[in-house]
Formats: sequence, C-alpha cells, structure tokens
Amino acid sequence: MHHGYRLIEAAPGRDGVTAVFDDGTEQTADLLVGADGLRSRVRQLIDPCAPSPRPTGLGNVGALTADVPGVDLSAAAADGDYRMLWGRRCFFGYAVDPAGKVWWFANPPASVCLPTDRPSSAVIKDLAALLDDDDSPAGTIVRGTSGRVLRGEQLELPRVPAWQRDRMVLVGDAAHAVSPSTGQGVSLAWEDAAVLGLHLSHRADPRTAIAAYESARRARVDRVVKWGKRMGDAKAAGPVARRIRDVTFPLMTSLGSRPSMVRRQAWLYDHHIDWPADSGARGFASRDAA
Repeated sequence: MHHGYRLIEAAPGRDGVTAVFDDGTEQTADLLVGADGLRSRVRQLIDPCAPSPRPTGLGNVGALTADVPGVDLSAAAADGDYRMLWGRRCFFGYAVDPAGKVWWFANPPASVCLPTDRPSSAVIKDLAALLDDDDSPAGTIVRGTSGRVLRGEQLELPRVPAWQRDRMVLVGDAAHAVSPSTGQGVSLAWEDAAVLGLHLSHRADPRTAIAAYESARRARVDRVVKWGKRMGDAKAAGPVARRIRDVTFPLMTSLGSRPSMVRRQAWLYDHHIDWPADSGARGFASRDAA
C-alpha cells in the first residue's frame, strides 16, 4: 500500500493493465479497481463521456461543540440515541456523548455554506436562523459552536453508463453515489466488493468477471439510488411538499415498525448475496450502515 500517489492514466492490454501516476511511476497488474470515490479518475478513463457529480442544492455543515448553555441535554447523553430532526427549513442531526459534548450536522440550502471562504461565524448565524422556528434545541446547539465548522456542497452522481472496460472496473461511489440520506453508501460498496470478488474467483478471464459483476449489480444499485434520491429530495422540499411531508411523516413513522412494513423494506435492509457451494464460504449479508 502506497500513499500520496495520484492516478493520471491507465493502459489496458491483453494480459494486464498499467497504471501511470503523477510522479511518473508505473504499476502493472491483472486488474485496475477504481474505488476512488465521487470524483473518480478511473471512471473518466473507462468512459471519457461519463457524467460528473452535480449539486443537489443542499449543503453539509457539521461541528463539535462542548458547551450548550441553557439546554438540558442530559437525557440525550444518557440514552446515546442519534437524534434526527426534519425541521421546517433545514434537516438537523445530533448526538451527545457522556461528557456532554455535542456532535451535530445539518443540510441547509447550499447558499448558506457556500462559498467555502465565507466566515464560519456567518454560516453559524444563518444556519441557526433556519432552525429557530423548530421546536428543538437545534438553533441553540448551533449557536453554542465556537470551534471548527466543516462544510461543503452535497453532490449526486447521475447514472453511470459503464462500470467496466477491458481490465478496469468501478466499485462504490465511483460507480454509484447514493444519497447520504439512505445510510447505504458503505453497504453498497461492501456488496460491490463481495460480488466482484465472487465473480473473479469463479472466472479465469478478469474481463468476463467484471462484465458479470456489473450485470449482477445494476438492478439493485439503480433501485437503491432511486429510493435514496426520493429521501434526499424530501430534505429540500418546497412549501407545499413540506406541508404534505409534515402531515404524513408521523403516520409513516408509526407504521414503520409494523411487520408488514418491515417486510416491504427487506429488499433494502436484508439483502443477501448467495455464494456457490464450492466456494468454501457462507453467504454475505448486507445491512444498512446507518
């Protein structure tokens, strides 16, 4: 394992693929696996016309605060729950450790946290104002933040037409960046790794294996990404859609734990990858990462 290298080019051949890095070094192997995330260079090498990430209209803001005066967070610290709040104008989540420190994140409109050179104090002020209308400690928690504030733009990746070519293949966010709202990004990446490994172990030709891997994964990934987009869009709902969401959400929450609803979500949370009997391994179960 080597750190500090940036891939700039790859040259697939009949018996392998050579990766070229920014310092001029080269490495040849049987297969190049692009697990290089949302801004994947391998994706561009596989298909120069592949889509690029695009803004969702939401931002990501997060921080750790040690003191929230005037708010009793002892219950949150005691139960250890991760609280997520569908605010009127902004989604907010937080957790409290036993010492009383609060880790929080929010998904405001991107204009609140961009550009990145905007002072943290201005971001805190505008974000707290978005949360003040809600019956929650969110606004106070944000105002109590005095340390470093991390922020950035939330991006999504349109459907990638090709995950593989010759001896190059994509896994994880490089192939399918699902909305963070799903909690499924890591789960899908593990599933990719398991299915790719399965096909590589049962096919002598890596090119045949990666084509079979893409074929096996497409339908499930497309379904999860589509479901995730609906979840993410709910965070950026307009005035009318927000009212409908707020009215129906308590009902959906109360129904969510019913056996019938649990069964309906089994396709997502209880996905199972079957391994051939001669593989010497048991099946691989993928569950949500959230």
